[in-house]
Amino acid sequence: MSKPIDDLIAKYGGSELPRVTRKVRKTTSELAWKRGFDEARAATAAREIIEHSRAAAARREGIERTGEIPIDLESLVESISIVKHAVSADTTRPQFNSVLIEGSRGMLSVTATDGVRLCHVELPCEHVPHVGFLIPQESIKGVMELGSHDRTGRLVVSAKAEMNAGERPQVISGQVRLSSPRGAITFNSEGSFPPWDRVIPEGHDITVHAGIEELIAMLKPIPIIENIHRAGFKKHRETWLVFSPLLGGLKTMSVLGITQAVHQVSSSDVQFMGQFPYEGSLMYNASKGLVADIDGNFMVDALKAFRSGGASSVEMKLTEDTNPLLDPIKIESSGNGGIRMIEVFQPYDVELIPGMLEMLPYYCEHSASRQ
Repeated sequence: MSKPIDDLIAKYGGSELPRVTRKVRKTTSELAWKRGFDEARAATAAREIIEHSRAAAARREGIERTGEIPIDLESLVESISIVKHAVSADTTRPQFNSVLIEGSRGMLSVTATDGVRLCHVELPCEHVPHVGFLIPQESIKGVMELGSHDRTGRLVVSAKAEMNAGERPQVISGQVRLSSPRGAITFNSEGSFPPWDRVIPEGHDITVHAGIEELIAMLKPIPIIENIHRAGFKKHRETWLVFSPLLGGLKTMSVLGITQAVHQVSSSDVQFMGQFPYEGSLMYNASKGLVADIDGNFMVDALKAFRSGGASSVEMKLTEDTNPLLDPIKIESSGNGGIRMIEVFQPYDVELIPGMLEMLPYYCEHSASRQ
């Protein structure tokens, strides 16, 4: 039987490695013993084994070719500083405890998520790694300190490391070492980072243009209160974004702050913070308006991170799904050197509050009288 098997190996361009040949022979021999020799089945088995061995060899070769390559530490540190607020501190979900580093076509891509919000940065830089890796939370500070002294460093991947064979084949699983003339840090790139690009909404119905400083000035005075939601966050800024179709003849987004952790909000618990015009149209709630209940801390964190990236304004984009649901809120901006910044997070709740639009003028007046 060895002759037909050898012919199959030759036919499908099998590896010269003895272990691959042995594996093909063993598998096809088992098929022959169970069912009688069937060339079609043997051919399928041989092809699968050889293709698998080739893929594994390609991954190993990719690692070996990596060797020691230059990496732009300055851009890496700048990007990490923007996304690190979204890294999860929840050790029960290790896939969210890392920053994902990827590179493609001259762009350094850095992403972090805690499962509720996701922050993503793309930055053009000279030395883009052609393999991706994960920086665990405990190593982020060391990487940033390394990059604060030297602009360019060296990336070394352990010869024992492997590339993922899944949806993101360029992400390393194994030991990674970053070095510069002033020091080095070694860490393990482990785990499976979630497919972050599926979270970012592609289209939108509503767009709000806002200055970063103006929006921070509105949000920061909102008091931090105990959580009244079931999202797992104990303290937050309870913020309502109220979209009214034609308040005073204009389409406006009003920013309201809730001052007490109560389930039945009364007028004395609401503070009007400001307004922005919005572009686009409410679809399902065109006649009634829409209220998105968010954690204002998420917004403040994103705005501060974008400001550190050199942005002065942002666009908030919302996609109204089906009444009364709303897809994740997307904030995006651009900063220094062509940097692109995106953050998305899910509102706690989206609801139509009876009388909300009618009460907005009162909230405006009442809040002004309290200041």
